Amino acid sequence: MSEQVFLLPDLGEGLTEAEIVEWRVAVGDTVTVDQSVVEVETAKAVVDVPCPYAGRVVALHGAAGEVRPVGQPLITIAPAGTGGAEPAGHATYREEERAGSGNVLIGYGTGHGGVGRRRRRARLAVAPEASAPTVPAAPLSAAPAAPVPVPAAA
Repeated sequence: MSEQVFLLPDLGEGLTEAEIVEWRVAVGDTVTVDQSVVEVETAKAVVDVPCPYAGRVVALHGAAGEVRPVGQPLITIAPAGTGGAEPAGHATYREEERAGSGNVLIGYGTGHGGVGRRRRRARLAVAPEASAPTVPAAPLSAAPAAPVPVPAAA
């Protein structure tokens, strides 16, 4: 596997750049997936940025105080294992991924069950009785029996 370059992600609506406040790692350090690697400041907040890759830090793109545009390289990571061996954390992650984490965003589902199906209410089937006599409805009166009270506006 080759080196992976992590680009500065879009950190919020309309933000196009971020200033590097402090690096949490140095060249040669080993990082894990979702480990915070840099603290950046945007126009709205100071944010810790986690790295989506695991491995050894090869390069840091930018120094503290430098402004980086969104989509530009932030950090370069080389795979930790040699000889194509998968790190131990990856096997655990793949096993959990197959099992399903249970953490689901509302409206996205887990992919199990009927996709696109909606629950329907059961219809009540009423069988007409053959021997029941038909009773005509009472006529409606033209005037109401009592005036309806109207609440006062406060």
